[in-house]
Amino acid sequence: LGETAAHIQRVFDMAQNTPMVLLLDEADAIAKDRDDRNDVGELKRVVNSLLQAVDSFQSKESIVIAASNHQYLLDDALWRRFDDLVLFPLPTATQVRTFMATLLNGVNLSGKLDPAIRSSQSLSFAQIEKATIEVIKTMILEDRKEISPTELAGQIKHAKSLLRAAKARQQPKTRKHE
Repeated sequence: LGETAAHIQRVFDMAQNTPMVLLLDEADAIAKDRDDRNDVGELKRVVNSLLQAVDSFQSKESIVIAASNHQYLLDDALWRRFDDLVLFPLPTATQVRTFMATLLNGVNLSGKLDPAIRSSQSLSFAQIEKATIEVIKTMILEDRKEISPTELAGQIKHAKSLLRAAKARQQPKTRKHE
């Protein structure tokens, strides 16, 4: 912070003059909702600088892409500045089954994947992968030869509870009027 706005402008100036794909990965770090009461004034200035840089960007040879896994944190004004939005839907049960089978290739499973697949509803591929890898690591560290689908479902449920808690911390608190 402090120099971020100037750095953002420099990057956009470079993209204006040099053909490139400018990827703003984890864009929520510099484009958080300016109405968030938890953010300091400096971060709001960074968001304003980013919005101004995107507004003034007119290169015909470069493209700007912003990516985020936390679309609910992004300032609404950022959404309006992009021509196209590409949303990646959550995986279907069939896709989760195929994905888990790939992740568990070579791992002994003491049952069917159905409980884990049901538990994975509303999670992304990345979140499912992380939970699956955690269960595999635990199996290895405990010197076991197999994992159970129930164990995998439990880890997925744990991942979901962490995700819910993180989202709850991001939501503005409402006061009850007495």
